[in-house]
Amino acid sequence: GIRSETYPLFGKISYLSAETVYPGIQISLINAGISLGVIILLACLPWKGRPLAIYLILCSAIHLINSLWFVFGENIFRIL
Repeated sequence: GIRSETYPLFGKISYLSAETVYPGIQISLINAGISLGVIILLACLPWKGRPLAIYLILCSAIHLINSLWFVFGENIFRIL
């Protein structure tokens, strides 16, 4: 659909929006647990200082934060 909002500086701005389904608390907690497990596992391995391990730890940390955001910020997404 097309949504419109009016801003004081820019005036009326229209943009495309898409309907979506947000993950539930249970799925978000499972994702957070798996991400935390991957971070701990990669941090304990002997090759933890190599670029691939660092990259995977950073990706897992981002996924962990996003999963926890859906757990604690669920009400914000329901309003939109």
